[in-house]
Amino acid sequence: ASYANRGVTGADPKDLLPPRPGLNEEEFGQLYSQLEATIADAPDLTLMTIGANPLLGDFLAGPGVPCLLKKTHRAFVRCSRKLIASERVTARVSEILDRLLVVPNNHVVLSKYPKVLPALAIGDPKRIRRVLAMVNDRVVAAAKRQPEYGTRVFVSTPPDFPYGLAPGKKRCPGRPDVGLVDGPSVQSAITQLLYSSTDRADTPFCSGAKRWLISADLGIHPSKTGHQQIANSVTALIKKHRLIL
Repeated sequence: ASYANRGVTGADPKDLLPPRPGLNEEEFGQLYSQLEATIADAPDLTLMTIGANPLLGDFLAGPGVPCLLKKTHRAFVRCSRKLIASERVTARVSEILDRLLVVPNNHVVLSKYPKVLPALAIGDPKRIRRVLAMVNDRVVAAAKRQPEYGTRVFVSTPPDFPYGLAPGKKRCPGRPDVGLVDGPSVQSAITQLLYSSTDRADTPFCSGAKRWLISADLGIHPSKTGHQQIANSVTALIKKHRLIL
């Protein structure tokens, strides 16, 4: 078997699409050659994680910050949906899939984004979780647009990446005072340090020994162990549907 890694950290869908007339290269097409090279290889299987950039950055230090700070849940959801819609994630990811499926024997597996809690997250962590869920919904919608969804296009769901926070259904080992949380945290060391320092009765935190995200970017991208968790989910899907014989 032959293998090529053309992933680029920070890429967003429009980077992979052809340059648009009247738009400069910074807007579209910076990585179009990567997509074309992949198509030229005539692959049997293409794995992708795409759609959240630059949206996550927008919510951490950009136009999405005011959405996270909205006083009501309804206002937060309305603001977030408007910003996410502006990036046209579903349409752009769908266009990438159209190009990849030109290869007759190609199968595409889109992986959802894992549940991350960056140290820069502002406000209620549940809102960061909701934003990620909304982005993942757009990615899934792109896959389901394809007539060959379920035969040549698939979506892989990573395992849960517990925050270490309520609400949840799990007890915190050694911390009966914490109550029910989503599990011992697997977030980055810097995020866990931050939440451990604010651990109190009204916002208890369940720290964990595992680190599935790195601290170098303040807790956004997976560590080697985190990538392995995502890969395990993809592998299980590939085996289930016998995409590699």
